[in-house]
Order: sequence, then structure tokens, then C-alpha cells
Amino acid sequence: MYALREGGLFTATRVYIYTWQGSNWSAPQVLSNIGGRLAHNGDYVELEIPGTAIGYQDTTGSYAISLLSLPASGSGTPQDSVPSDPGIPSSGTVSRFASVTERMNLVMPPNNAGVDPTAYPSIQPFFWDWPILAPWSGARMQAHLDPQFTSLAEEYILTTDTAHWAMMSRAWGKDFLGDNTYYWRVQPRYRADGASYSGAWSQGKPFESWRFERRGFVPENLRTSVTFATPTFSWDMVEGAESYDLEVDNDPGFGSREISVNTKLNSYTYENTLANGMYYWRVRVRRNGVANANEWSPVQTFTLTLPVPTGLHHRPPGVVGRAPPLCWTPLIASSGGVPVLAAWKYRVRVSKDAPFTNIFDSVDTEQSCWTPTKGYDDGQYYWHVAMIDGQGRLGDFSAPATFTKQYSVTTLISPTNGALLASTPTFVWTPVNGAAKYRLQVSLSSTFVTFYDSVDTVNTRYTPRKSYEPRKTYYWRVAIIDSDGKVGPYTDAILILDPYPYRVYLPLVLKRR
Repeated sequence: MYALREGGLFTATRVYIYTWQGSNWSAPQVLSNIGGRLAHNGDYVELEIPGTAIGYQDTTGSYAISLLSLPASGSGTPQDSVPSDPGIPSSGTVSRFASVTERMNLVMPPNNAGVDPTAYPSIQPFFWDWPILAPWSGARMQAHLDPQFTSLAEEYILTTDTAHWAMMSRAWGKDFLGDNTYYWRVQPRYRADGASYSGAWSQGKPFESWRFERRGFVPENLRTSVTFATPTFSWDMVEGAESYDLEVDNDPGFGSREISVNTKLNSYTYENTLANGMYYWRVRVRRNGVANANEWSPVQTFTLTLPVPTGLHHRPPGVVGRAPPLCWTPLIASSGGVPVLAAWKYRVRVSKDAPFTNIFDSVDTEQSCWTPTKGYDDGQYYWHVAMIDGQGRLGDFSAPATFTKQYSVTTLISPTNGALLASTPTFVWTPVNGAAKYRLQVSLSSTFVTFYDSVDTVNTRYTPRKSYEPRKTYYWRVAIIDSDGKVGPYTDAILILDPYPYRVYLPLVLKRR
């Protein structure tokens, strides 16, 4: 095929197209009449020729264009050509042709601009047709994020020192910027006389841009091993994954991530613990370097709940005379019969009210039993237990248990209740387990509004240092006092002090007269 112009070189107003068909030239066609166009700027000339006008198809290979001029009238003898032919003007056959670049046809990945819904999980190799018959020394290929080719995502320039028949494909070593729509084009590079030249881009207009969708694989079948401890997060392996990003957060927007890690395995166990609560987690694939990531998987949730201690009881059962040992079942949690969690410590809290608004006693202990070390007032107490993990995170408290504490009372031995004594007595009572000392009180009033005598002693007997007044009724009582100074209930009795406790009553004899 060649083009000729009327009116002289680069001043033509009409361009004709001749196509070589077999052994003959076709009838001339006016370029503008068949949808073509010629444009030139300085030494650069560009021809746009519809492929149907010249019978060009994807299977016919490349083509060459020759430019020459013929007079507007006359015998049609060539007047000039590009490049210059020493045989022109003449009536002979044109011997020199100008080979110019055409935009190369893109082959792979296929263009999905509105017609092909295919999306690729990774960047496919680029393939294109050979340029025209000219030794070329490489190509320049670009992928952009917009059809106007203003947002470059990736570029590669294949070049050599000498002209040769270079490859017409490029296998990329990385995955660009991740999931996006990419618009790509190729430009041939030529070498002549030691210099390199660039041909035309394969795409000339935005609406002609070839594009492909890159939508990488996302992890599937996300699962957690347990919900009562920091679980092992796992998912199915993804084809082509170099590593995985895992994020875990108690915020559905992942604004304050508890776990954010990159791992080459398709499972991960956090080396720390998580607090009780609801968590959100997701995974994505990274291919060929940490800078290129696929989309996140759908967000999964799980609720972490540390086990709650059970089997709360106190020893001995029933009403106790002092704060009793508080015990529970040692906490070991298993998964599939394999122990995976044991309480590092336990927190015990004791309160006088069921809502635990005021904590009376509290301790952290490594044992599954605990005995309070301070004195408890008589009354009913509520207590519960929670586990503490290895990083000090507290689980939920168990349902409360109760116990009733009532100090044991002493038994008064001497003087006995209602005894009639002639002198100041020695008071004696039985010892009580847990008593640090005893409080003896003596009063002339049964209500003990005032005390006639009062003393704290570590003994179980006491002899007053003063004489008690005779012919009076005395009330006395004893209570234990524990090591914290808490006083138990009193045991009381009555005695009567009479200096003549043993009287002999004789009959009265009267003499008659």
C-alpha cells in the first residue's frame, strides 16, 4: 500500500490510498472518504487508515506505508518520495520506500472495557503484535490508573545497545499497586546510527484505551480455634500468596488494632492475651512484596470469654465461728481434650451485700483456696471468684456464694448462774478457739448500762483486784476478742454476793405463863 498526494510534498489537500492486492494495485480511494486522516507536524507525518479499507486483520501481521507524490494531472510519473529516491522523477518503478511505525495491536490481557467482565487475580504477561518490518531494540510499556494515562502505576523499558528483533511480551515480576482497573499501552523503540527512537503508542485516544481488572484472591474460610483464650486465627491458603496481613480489633472500624501482623503462614497465634469482649478480624493477601496487597476478606467476629470458676464452697460447711477457708474448682480449660488454658491467678472478693457495692475483703491468689487473714464481724457474707490470665487480664466473676460467720461463745464455769457467794469471786470460763483475748464485764444492771468492773485478759479466769460490795446482785458476762479487736457475742450470768451465805434458822420458842 502507498499513499500519494496532490499539490506537492506536505501541501496536499487530498490523499489517495492504493493497496497492493496480489499482483495488482487497487483503484485509488480518497483517504478522507473512507474515514482516514493525515496529520503532520514538522518532519512527523501520521496516517490514520481504517483496517477494513486495506483488508487488515489481526491475522495479517503488520504493514508498511510508502509516501510519494504524483502530479495532479498528466502521466502519473512519480515526482518525489519519502525518503528521496535517486530514480525519481522517472518512469521506472519506485525503489525506495519509507517504513513508518504503526500503533501496535495489543493482545493480552484482553480488553475488558465494557465487554469482558473477566478479572485477573494477578498481573498477567503483556503480549502485543510485532511492529512493522524494521529492526527494533525494545519497547516501552506503561500501566495507568486512568484512561487518559496521567496516573502511572507501573512502567518498564526494554532496551538494547543494538537493533534486533526484540520480544513482543513482558512477564511482570510484581503485582503493581494491588486491586485496580489498569489501562495499558506499548510503544516500540528503534535504533539507528547509534541513536534510539520511539515509535507511536499503541493507544492514541482515551476511548481506545485497553484496560483489564485486577481483583486478587481474598482468604476464605476464616476461623478461630477457641473463644475462651487468645485463639489461633486460621484461613485457607491462597494461590500465589507471599504473605498475609491479619488485623484484630474490638472496634469494627479497626481504628485501634489489638493485633496487626504480617505472616507467611495461613494461621497465627498471638503471643499476648486479649481481654474479654467482642472482636472483629480480617485477612488479606500480599504478593511479591509488602507494598502490594489484595482486598481484605469479609470481616469476621468472635466473642472472647475467659472461663468462670465453679464449685465455690467454704470449709467447714454451715455457720462458722471465724472467716473460713474459701475454695473452688481449679480452672483448666481444654479444646478437643487438650488443655489449652489454666488460670494464672484468681481474684477473690468478699462483700456484705449481694451487688458487691462495698468490697469488704479482696485478694489475688495462685491457689484454689484462700483463708482470710483478718477478723470478720458476725453476719452473712457474699463472695465470688474470677480468673486472671498471664498478663493480668481479669475474666468474669462467678455467681456469688455465701457463708455466715458467728463467733463461738464461751461457757461460764464459775461462779454458776444465780450463785450465792459470801465474798468477791474468781470468774472462770472455757477457752474458745480463735480468741486472742477475752472481755469480762460486771455490772449492777442487767442491761450493762454501766460497768462495775471490766477487764480484757488473755486468761480464762480472772480474780478482781477490788472487793465487791456485799448484799448486791451482780451481772457478769464474757465475750471473745479476735486478733483484729473484733468482739464476739457475750455469755452472761447472775451472781448474788452475801456475806452470810450459810444461815441457820432455829424455831422460835415462847414460854407460857
